[in-house]
Amino acid sequence: MKLAARLHGQCELHSWVDGRNRSWLADIMQAGLDNGTYRRGIRYPAEPDFGHPKPQWVTQGWEDVIALLREPDDEPVVTSASVADQFPNSTIGDWMPPWPEGRARRWDALTREQQQARSERSAAWYDLEPTEQWRISMEGLRASSDGLELKPDNWHTFRFTHNLTVLDLLAHDWEERVQRALAAGADEPGEAAE
Repeated sequence: MKLAARLHGQCELHSWVDGRNRSWLADIMQAGLDNGTYRRGIRYPAEPDFGHPKPQWVTQGWEDVIALLREPDDEPVVTSASVADQFPNSTIGDWMPPWPEGRARRWDALTREQQQARSERSAAWYDLEPTEQWRISMEGLRASSDGLELKPDNWHTFRFTHNLTVLDLLAHDWEERVQRALAAGADEPGEAAE
């Protein structure tokens, strides 16, 4: 359950596992498959109108990810979601000019010159070799204090800012717990905590 929550909450932010911890993460995924927490696939009903006359079994891909994690483990593996910026990208690491201090991180908060500088730098990203893009973005992830690394060192103590767990959501007083956590979180910065 913890891995499912971490992946759901951090996949678009590019959570990652270092090479030395890949087998450990693969073991967690395998345990989730074995105990039924994760589905191996989904059976879709027949839809003759859409060219599928028979029911279809569609794998969820866990076995492929586990196999990838169990390959030689000298490199990190990074999550990426199709609905967000893919990894690597120009906004992770020190490739882009920093956002001005004291101003919102919005395009319309930039001066014309700052917009031009960011546009030019963003376009130049695509001239870099893929290995250089990966290096820059991976350095950015490693330097981040957002708690994106999936690792055994803090696996049992990591909590998102609100500190809620699935057990809080199943408790008889779950509404009170959620209200209390959200009220406390309104006073806190919105980052993941280790």
